[in-house]
Amino acid sequence: MWHELKEAEIRALRDRVAGRLGPESVAELRDLLRQVASDPDASEVICFHGAWALVHEVDQCFDDAARHRALEIEKIERLHELMHGEPAALAAFALQNYRDSDLRLRRDIFSSLRRARGNSPS
Repeated sequence: MWHELKEAEIRALRDRVAGRLGPESVAELRDLLRQVASDPDASEVICFHGAWALVHEVDQCFDDAARHRALEIEKIERLHELMHGEPAALAAFALQNYRDSDLRLRRDIFSSLRRARGNSPS
């Protein structure tokens, strides 16, 4: 199930980058998130937070979207730290969807979410 969530999250993230993020982009994420919600380790999984960030963004719940995006970024940064000094093949595999450019993208999205939070009515 986690693999499916990761793939769906990457597709939705691509839709976001292309300006096509909408309810249809996150419908699969919602279903998969319901399926993994009972996993006691869900909050430790990077794509769990990335998926929730996208869902909350579509729902215009910018505080929740920013919170999950911040957690995702924190976990990606930690993964980078853990992979430092590991064999190149292992690091490349572990970081295949979390390269420096991917991290920059997520930081940019986080910044836009922070701006959106400031512009949304309380």
